[in-house]
Amino acid sequence: MSYNRSAALRYAEIYSFRVCHDGRVATQSGYPGGTPGSLIEVQGAPWAGIADDCTHFISCCIGASVPDPGNPTQRCGGGLEISQPFRGAGVFGHTYVPALLGELLGYTPGPHGFHRQAQIVGPQFRRKTDASTAADIESHLQRGDLLAYAEKGDMRHPENDYRHFAILVKETKIACHTMSRYDADFTLVGWDYVTLVKML
Repeated sequence: MSYNRSAALRYAEIYSFRVCHDGRVATQSGYPGGTPGSLIEVQGAPWAGIADDCTHFISCCIGASVPDPGNPTQRCGGGLEISQPFRGAGVFGHTYVPALLGELLGYTPGPHGFHRQAQIVGPQFRRKTDASTAADIESHLQRGDLLAYAEKGDMRHPENDYRHFAILVKETKIACHTMSRYDADFTLVGWDYVTLVKML
């Protein structure tokens, strides 16, 4: 199935501050349940302060195809077929940045073997604060593309360097989970390096 950008963006808008449609929140110690669509960062919730949900949220944005709560005749979620390594725990998609990125780039197998669904707009690691980074996002990416954030920009071990995932919702503005954001500037994420991921 081809990537439905508008439906992915609709998912990001609906769930950016809320528990995803599968009712799970990825944390460093497991996948506690919650009511789909309930606020994700409510004081006293079991995941408050320990959420590590960015990749799960991006998996849902690009891969889910679920009824739009505001318009049940429409779907939200990009509809890409991605692997479900934590299906047994009720979790949709991936919870680890390098695993999802590797699958999208065709480096690791997805549901139908090795299949590229995205490409990096080079260089792979760039400082988020460089003026050229914002310029390249605006000129080479579009709404619904992804940004993968890294700690050191380590080309020798890139699979160990990625820390965060976000979806581009307009110009240089993102949506993401863990620290929930929507329509936030991409530079507000704490990691220093970013990879521009163009969805095909």
